[in-house]
Amino acid sequence: MPAVRMLADGASARTEILPSPASRYPFPIYLEVEGVGNFDAYLDREKEKAAETIWKAASAALESRKYGPIAGLHLGLRVRKASSEYGRVLRFLRRRLPARLTLSASVDTPLSEKERAGWKACSGRLDFVVAGIFGRVPGPAPEGDRLGAELSVASKWGVPIAARISPVGWGVAQRESEAPAEVSDENLNALSEDRRFDFEFGGLLTDSAENVYVFTARGPVRNGPGGISLRARDTITFREPRPADLLAAFSASRDATARIVRAAGFSEEEGLIGVPIIEDLLLGRRIEPKLRFELYRNGGEVTFVAVNAAPEFSELSRLNNWVDVRFQGASLRDVQPGDFDRFELYDGAGRRVLPPLARRVRFIENFVAPGESMTGGPMRFSGTPRVSVSYHLALPDGTVIDSRDVAIGTPLDEDESGQSGQSGGNGGPGR
Repeated sequence: MPAVRMLADGASARTEILPSPASRYPFPIYLEVEGVGNFDAYLDREKEKAAETIWKAASAALESRKYGPIAGLHLGLRVRKASSEYGRVLRFLRRRLPARLTLSASVDTPLSEKERAGWKACSGRLDFVVAGIFGRVPGPAPEGDRLGAELSVASKWGVPIAARISPVGWGVAQRESEAPAEVSDENLNALSEDRRFDFEFGGLLTDSAENVYVFTARGPVRNGPGGISLRARDTITFREPRPADLLAAFSASRDATARIVRAAGFSEEEGLIGVPIIEDLLLGRRIEPKLRFELYRNGGEVTFVAVNAAPEFSELSRLNNWVDVRFQGASLRDVQPGDFDRFELYDGAGRRVLPPLARRVRFIENFVAPGESMTGGPMRFSGTPRVSVSYHLALPDGTVIDSRDVAIGTPLDEDESGQSGQSGGNGGPGR
């Protein structure tokens, strides 16, 4: 639980006391001194004064009764050198903390041989070390700081190691005339369908455990995502961790004493990767979108609904996410895209054709979001077709899901009350 925030600026730092929770927690918590920026220069200059500053801010929270039962104090400061000055800070805090409380600290970056030696010496004053191995955390730059600690190095220091995983997507609006603004990645799906923006992929040449999507405003945008406004050529950049790399981080941390996962929120609406995906990982479920289908008919019109029944999502792509609807026994007269971004028509040999010659409609979607429901059509036929569907989805890690055709039967007619009936039995994958 962040209780104090320290912001480093070169050799100086300022301290903020964060608001206490609205109500006490019933379970033990660790209070954190959350650091933003690099604290090496600050510790080198301030020495003993740094320890006094940290203790003055933290002790007020430790003595408060507003948090509930407190188990320990954690220093979430970005420190690489772990010099003798940092050792003095840890020794100072350990002497003042009650014996029943633990003292821990974070290491978030790769370390040189010299830096490893400094950390090994400092770790002897700690009850455990938190090694940030995956994701991003707040930093001085708008895009935050990447975590990159080496768990194999920290495990040799002779103290328990907790692996920290922060699978939080990072969205930043860069505006020419205003300060950067944070944008939640829950807006990613809406932006993928917003024709006021162009999108492209960033960081194509980097070997990074995240995908980078850049949206550029074609012209002035009022009331954009999160209510912000943009000028032409302003950008919104998302840095998104890949679920497959998150799975690899969980696997790499299996020998750690504990795992600490920093989720964006505790509901499916707060960020793309949240508790539902983490739950799937822990329970060994497949980490991929799962489309289910329902088919409807109203006279000569056929409509389908595809629902992503999983908390996972697709890659953002103009070309590689689609649902194919194949039909026999009727001629296609007209089709509308519905909620999909666009459609293409093919004959039985896979050639692009006009509606009367079509035997397949491909509904293309730039991005399939967690839990998203997409209506395709209506498709207007002369007759009653036999219909099957399949889908092709590109995943954020570059793999592809190609489903087999799923027969969903002849569409049902409207019942006497005028409500569309649903297909029965094998309505789609996963049913």
